[in-house]
Amino acid sequence: MTEPAPPDALIRFENLKKSFGPKRIYDGLNLSVQKGETLTVIGGSGTGKSVLLKCLIGLLSPDRGKVWFEGQDLAAFTDAQFQPVRKKVAMVFQGAALFDSLTVGENIAYPLYEHFPEMPVDELREKVAQKLALVNLPGIEAMRPSDLSGGMRKRVGLARAIAVDPEVILWDEPTTGLDPISTRIIDELILSMKRTLGCTSVVVTHDMESAFAVSDRIAMLANKRIVQVGTVDEMRQSKLPDVRAFFDARAGATRRA
Repeated sequence: MTEPAPPDALIRFENLKKSFGPKRIYDGLNLSVQKGETLTVIGGSGTGKSVLLKCLIGLLSPDRGKVWFEGQDLAAFTDAQFQPVRKKVAMVFQGAALFDSLTVGENIAYPLYEHFPEMPVDELREKVAQKLALVNLPGIEAMRPSDLSGGMRKRVGLARAIAVDPEVILWDEPTTGLDPISTRIIDELILSMKRTLGCTSVVVTHDMESAFAVSDRIAMLANKRIVQVGTVDEMRQSKLPDVRAFFDARAGATRRA
C-alpha cells in the first residue's frame, strides 16, 4: 500500500491535488523517488501519469500540495526559478518532440546552447557525438528527424535529454508505438542510463513487459492517487483490486495483439 514519502527522498510529491476544469486528476497524491532508482508509474489512460512528470519540471503547476526536489519545494517556483532544475531533470517526451527544421545534431545541441551559451563549438560538437554514441546512433548528426524511424527518433530524443548530463530522466511513454525490437532497445537504454550515468529515472508507461524489465519499483495510479508502490515481485503478487484489474486488462490486450 502507499506510505508517507520519506523526508530524504530525492523527489517527493506530497498531498498533490490537480484538476483541469471539472475533471479532478489528483486528490491527495503522495509518491517518493529515491536517488539512483528507476521507478515506473502505471495506470489507465487519463489517470494523470504524464501530468506528474510535467509538475516536476514546471510545465504544469499543482493546485495544492508540494513537489520536492533535493529538499526544495518546486510547487510555487516561477519559470526562471525552474531553469537550474531543468539542468538536473530532463524529460524524454512521448513523441520525441524533435524540431523537424533542425538536424539531429542541432536538436541535441539545443539544450546545450540554452544552458551553456558560452560553450566552445568544438566542445559542443564533441558532446553531441558522445550522446549519440551513448544511444547507439553514432555519426547521424547531419540527418533530419523526418529521415528517422520511430525507434531512432526516441533515441535521439534521449540523446537530447541527456545532453546536459542530468541527474534525473523522466520518460513519458517511451515505448508507445514501437515494434517489439525497438521496445527492447529502449528498455535496454533505460537500464544503460542507470549503469553508465547513475541517473534516477521516473518512467510513465502502460507497457507492463517494459515496466517489469526496467523497474526497481512500480507505483500504481488509480482513483486520483497512488494506491500501491512495490517492487516488481510485490506488484506481480498484489491482491489489490485496482492493480489486479489493470494487470488483467493489459494481459488481455497483449493476447489480443
